[in-house]
Amino acid sequence: MKGKKEEVLKLEDKILIEFLSKYRIMSIMDAKSIYKTEWYYRKRINNLVEEEYIKKYKYYYIMLGKNGRKASNLIGKEYLKNKSNSAYMDRLIALSNIATITIGSDIEFIPSWKIKNKEIYTETARKFLGELSRKQKKYVVYYIASNKNNTYLKQIIFDINKTINYDNLIIFVDDYKIISQMKSYFVFDKKHAYIIKNTNENKEILKKYNDIDFYDLIKRIYNKPILISDWEYADYIAELNHFIIVMPFIDTTRISQINWFYKENTSTKKKIDFITLKENEEVLKEILTDKCNVIILPDNLLGGNQDEELLFKE
Repeated sequence: MKGKKEEVLKLEDKILIEFLSKYRIMSIMDAKSIYKTEWYYRKRINNLVEEEYIKKYKYYYIMLGKNGRKASNLIGKEYLKNKSNSAYMDRLIALSNIATITIGSDIEFIPSWKIKNKEIYTETARKFLGELSRKQKKYVVYYIASNKNNTYLKQIIFDINKTINYDNLIIFVDDYKIISQMKSYFVFDKKHAYIIKNTNENKEILKKYNDIDFYDLIKRIYNKPILISDWEYADYIAELNHFIIVMPFIDTTRISQINWFYKENTSTKKKIDFITLKENEEVLKEILTDKCNVIILPDNLLGGNQDEELLFKE
């Protein structure tokens, strides 16, 4: 970017252009997370449209314009392969929304078309969106919209079972009803298999997850000293045979392990508390054995009030 065109770009504008070069499209509302303002970001977007760095798509979305593609060394079908294909565009929009988790965080998200073993994943129109990684821990990522039917869900599940390169899985969903519809299918051969509602609040929690002091949080919930558990299925122990699992996001692998444990050990005296977000309460009670207790995390999990210094690690 040279000359006068360089001068019109703010730091946030450059971040936006870089995001669009990586993920192709973005909703105008999601752009707010870059500019961190309620109204100013719209002024900047309009400015970038006028300067042809970006252009609007169906009014609610933006993509790179002529000068943006030039600045990013992207031309023609290198940028958008088939804009007339609505299914393709819907997929890009979903992928882009999830990729906003990278803004202002140490999380990386590689879109599916950038995966190194590309030939492996495209043989049968694979449905995964990409790879999310943080500090060498990698997750294969899927998204299920609320309007998808059971046939599509079975295709997703079949696809997940073919992802042998990943030990960890995240499925972003619009609605938990998909778990209720096919709960017996949502058990995968993964170390962790998270099902997370695709909300801005949850993406913010994921961004700050490693900084949340869950140990201190648990001590305050129980109002007494808590020990690290020596039982492989639990995180902490409150007292003899009283265990605690911290699960802000639904992990079907751990749930399956606990359900199986109680099925195989009917006379056990072990009691388990699951600590989770309020939004998970109903579905957890549906898919988790009734031998367990569900405890809700405080609404201020991300701080922002007088408890902030207690929630985050120094």
